[in-house]
Amino acid sequence: MDKKGLIKYSLFGLLLLIFIITIILSTEGYGRYKYECYHECSGGSIEELHQPPTQLVLCCLYGVDGASDSTCYYASSVDSCRSQSGAVQNCIPYEIMDSPPSVAVPQNLTPTNTAANQEFINNLTNAINNASVHSNKYNATTYDCDDFANDLERNLTARGFNATYTYIIKYNLDNTSRSSHAVTDVHASDGSIIFIEPQTGQIINLDIDGDGKIEARVNPNPYEHGYLPTDDNAKITIYPDRASSAAAGAPVD
Repeated sequence: MDKKGLIKYSLFGLLLLIFIITIILSTEGYGRYKYECYHECSGGSIEELHQPPTQLVLCCLYGVDGASDSTCYYASSVDSCRSQSGAVQNCIPYEIMDSPPSVAVPQNLTPTNTAANQEFINNLTNAINNASVHSNKYNATTYDCDDFANDLERNLTARGFNATYTYIIKYNLDNTSRSSHAVTDVHASDGSIIFIEPQTGQIINLDIDGDGKIEARVNPNPYEHGYLPTDDNAKITIYPDRASSAAAGAPVD
């Protein structure tokens, strides 16, 4: 075979190989293979192999996203998280990312010493259990974390506690928002503050950087949008209630 013939057949072989690879990539079998690794790692069944990966739900069994002593994981769904008595973390629309010209200085808030205020803690725990807000059904469209926080705040206020509403943004390392959450807090008579995860009824620690204080902006009006962390890489903002936070421009749904 002469040189021209060899080049001709080599070119034909290359085109045939490209054609075969194209057919393989477009077949159902290859589609099955693409998702197999994902589903094996996430515990999926053979029947799920053709389904694309679903969005996971950031769920905390204790505490909030980013807290030093929190217990959080990615659940396969909201129902899965709630079935484990967990609290869905990313449940409020992200804030707009435009930094304002002036920023309110965060306040250093002291967590309530639960051991030294046992009677207060017992009364608060009984009130939380009697309110039973944590038993409400989570719905990502109609009843999520800010609704839980709002209802528990109103219940505790009606029972004589100085309860308010806390909005939390946890940031990624690149300063983009990772989770957007709301909880309830109660101010004790000694000036300290205690936080409750309303989806679980648990008293939680919101000291993100572990320095013994909760750095937060208290009732800023307007709400300060943008990357403005108060406690480590989290922004904590406290309002009298959800209505006042919405009026100030904080994200709610």
